[in-house]
Amino acid sequence: MTTRHNRVMHAIALGVTVVAVVSCEGNLTRADAERVIREQLKLPQHEEGRLVLFARGHNLSRFQEPFQDEGLLTLTFEGESSRASLTAKGKRYTIGDAYVDNGDARRTDTGAPQEEIKIKLFEIEFGEITGIAVSEGSATAQVDYTLVRTPTPFAIAQVKTGEIRGEGTGIPTESRVASHAEFKKYDDGWRMVR
Repeated sequence: MTTRHNRVMHAIALGVTVVAVVSCEGNLTRADAERVIREQLKLPQHEEGRLVLFARGHNLSRFQEPFQDEGLLTLTFEGESSRASLTAKGKRYTIGDAYVDNGDARRTDTGAPQEEIKIKLFEIEFGEITGIAVSEGSATAQVDYTLVRTPTPFAIAQVKTGEIRGEGTGIPTESRVASHAEFKKYDDGWRMVR
């Protein structure tokens, strides 16, 4: 697994606060634990990147062709510049609208700002509860679960452009990451505490 991947998954798994309460006086069920974990981790989530749609004076088609091959965008040319337009398939993986930030934007070597859009590279979803261990006296429980990290077509195409590397030497594939959460039983039910 990549270091960036590990950092993102651990940040998601560890970035939990005490908020949700499972309103049950009895045992902590898998369904209740899953619901609370989903709420606390705000799942589903995603890892994002940026896609350059247009940079005046630059033909970016060699970098954009893998995205076109995946059916994510179409290319047109304006003089020596190439412009990418997202297809319906590509728009499914965008975050917000295209933007040109005249302040801190990345700029081309000619000084012109480039038009970009944020894209989802990986989607992170809850996998499954793999076990619940309730301590003696039933006051605390450790819930083991998995998160699933799935590459989007943009991640697959970016490997082909050389912008990101696949795990190992190939195209990124779905991966499962094991994690756990601590629950504590209160008078009003079970709470996720970590």
